Amino acid sequence: MRIRGRAHRIRRRTLAVAFAASLCAVTSPARAFDTQPHFDMTRDALTAEGFGLPAASIAGVNNWFVDYYTNPDRNPHSGHASFLLGWTRLGLAHENWPNFYIDGARRLHFDYEQRAADMPNLSSTAGIEREWDRLQFRARRLLGIYGRSNDPLGVLSTIGSSLHAVQDFYAHSNWVEALRPGASGLGGPGIASLGYGSHPTFFDIPPEVRAAVLVGDRNVYTGVRGIPRGHGHWRSHFLPRFPPGRPTSEEALNKDWSGRPKYQDAYITAYFASRQWVRAMRIWLGNEPLWNRAMSMAQTSALAHDITGAEEISQYSGHWMGGGEPCVRFINCSVRSGKAGSLSSLTIALRDFHAGPTSRYRRAFNQMIGEWALFGDIPDLPDPPSSRAIQALTRFAKLEVLGYRGLRLGDPVGDAEIYANVRLGGQPSTSTIIDSADSFSFPRPYAPFTWIRSVPTPNQASTPVTSMTVRVETGNRSGAGTDDDVYLRINGHQRFSLDKALYDDFERGDVDTYSVPIGNATRDGLSVGTSTAWRSRRARTAAAAAGSCTG
Repeated sequence: MRIRGRAHRIRRRTLAVAFAASLCAVTSPARAFDTQPHFDMTRDALTAEGFGLPAASIAGVNNWFVDYYTNPDRNPHSGHASFLLGWTRLGLAHENWPNFYIDGARRLHFDYEQRAADMPNLSSTAGIEREWDRLQFRARRLLGIYGRSNDPLGVLSTIGSSLHAVQDFYAHSNWVEALRPGASGLGGPGIASLGYGSHPTFFDIPPEVRAAVLVGDRNVYTGVRGIPRGHGHWRSHFLPRFPPGRPTSEEALNKDWSGRPKYQDAYITAYFASRQWVRAMRIWLGNEPLWNRAMSMAQTSALAHDITGAEEISQYSGHWMGGGEPCVRFINCSVRSGKAGSLSSLTIALRDFHAGPTSRYRRAFNQMIGEWALFGDIPDLPDPPSSRAIQALTRFAKLEVLGYRGLRLGDPVGDAEIYANVRLGGQPSTSTIIDSADSFSFPRPYAPFTWIRSVPTPNQASTPVTSMTVRVETGNRSGAGTDDDVYLRINGHQRFSLDKALYDDFERGDVDTYSVPIGNATRDGLSVGTSTAWRSRRARTAAAAAGSCTG
């Protein structure tokens, strides 16, 4: 893991840009897992199913597009924003999104509001069943289209966008909550008590059991009208009950970031559901050569551009990993506001994302997103195979950053923006950005930077090195000592400089101890098992070196 701080790269831009940003509303995603859980979960599930990281990232980007297209009135580049908000584009990158783009994206969150008689009622188990059939029917139809046209990018677009709805069901519903008898509309169905594993997905429960058991107090629902629980916002569980008699704020349904109750259970269940859905899609496609082409798509600069856009727009809007939306005092501060993000930086991130032509990945998304808006007659379709076999072979690793303190960050204007980069199981990820805080201990309503990754049960990973201390004794005979640079090399490709600031190292007879900075090396895979040799590179030095490292 690597924690970084950086100066406010946007705040030192022109005053005109800063003023325009102050008028820009936050492009907050609709009710969903924040972007980081969606993105990381999608890549984790797909790489576990054999996809290369670029292909998994394409699906992750398409997953994010669902959120991005859901709030066009808050995006100055969409063609749907007000004149005042549109002015913040400063004349650049204007698009005009068709309404069917927006309708399709909004109906992939699994808690959209009903607007027509033929839409499923998502406040009941029966309506949830119908919505799952609708999503499966639309996914099968899209895969049939891309199978006939032999289009691997279309397959990945379908995978990524549909996984948004699959994952959101567990973030937006009461599925992972315990039964509360007599509290109709407030409790959960108590799924874990039914004997189908600790984190069963919707399709792990047999249809006949769902029909017979998930009724009354065990009814399954999402955060829509007709139930006494709202979706909630990022810090709703820390607010008091108001007015009296209203359900407590802890009973808001959202489990969309690590500070929310039941987030971990929702995340783990959604991960298994993602792999279950991907395996079902492989069967629905029925074209192994095309599936293999989709799995092996290559990295491109356009993909890197879209990944950067997903990260920066989500981070600066406060919807990457919790932390609250940015605010400008007296303009847009609310109960959703926190220390994450920056309106001025968000304005630049949006402009950078829309600069130049639309990527092939977003064009593919645009071509298929309207399909998800359709309803009509939906057949009763069979369930995908159970995920129990996947669960038996999977464990999870959880990493949390509980606090940090920046040293010599070099920001000439105020405090730095702080974020953490990590690599878990070969997959890179980053945290949200904490704005203007060189030190932070995550007091409520904040929660630590948190990552969860799946780990195969047979996996035996080497213990990572967490610290390295080297003791160097410089000889005491004539000619010992040096003013040259001295390095410690521990294997064939990693070396570390041994040097203390404002100190004359390696003088004759010295005994010195060095704590080696190993952040980059640990991120690149340094472990106790890879530390094969200890030797120093020096000139004219008669020295004996002894070192120790800890995992």
